[in-house]
Amino acid sequence: MLRRIRLTPLARLVAVSSAILLMLTGVSYALFKSNDVMIQGSTISSATARLLLSGNGTTYSDTLPGFAFLGVEPGGAPSPQPGYQVYFKNEGTSALALNISLSTALANPQNARLDHVFLVVTPASGGQSTRLSLASLYDAYAGGRSVSMNAQLPPGQVGRYLLQIEMEPTAVASAQGTVTLNVVDFFFVGMAVNG
Repeated sequence: MLRRIRLTPLARLVAVSSAILLMLTGVSYALFKSNDVMIQGSTISSATARLLLSGNGTTYSDTLPGFAFLGVEPGGAPSPQPGYQVYFKNEGTSALALNISLSTALANPQNARLDHVFLVVTPASGGQSTRLSLASLYDAYAGGRSVSMNAQLPPGQVGRYLLQIEMEPTAVASAQGTVTLNVVDFFFVGMAVNG
């Protein structure tokens, strides 16, 4: 014989209401669901950042032979005049901010004060020069960083700059009063500009 379970009126109301709510939720979900649609075969690719340089504006590569900054007068004007020209070409698809650092392989036999020796970078088309101490460039390279040249290069564009060296009178630390720096490798990098 089957036994009947007796529920209180409140328990019966909760059970019936819950059953009705579950059925309505499932039915309404099934009634309001659309068919599946898709975007098919998409491709995702990053922008490219590729910086090249040249001494003549015609032949571009990843390296350029070093310059001889000779006869720089401590306390005098930046040398040489008007400066060695360097062309930077952005072959990437992203705008680049030009940055620079100085190799830690630098030979400094007279212990020149590198915080008193400066690379002066000037846009050949005119504009504000950027004066960067060799010490800041050296420290940046040692720390895996680079220093801003305050210049940007849009994709596919070429920028021409003049490079000079300037020394303060206090750069000379030796008794002979001369400074010779060897193995001076400048590293330029284009950092993608967002926005």
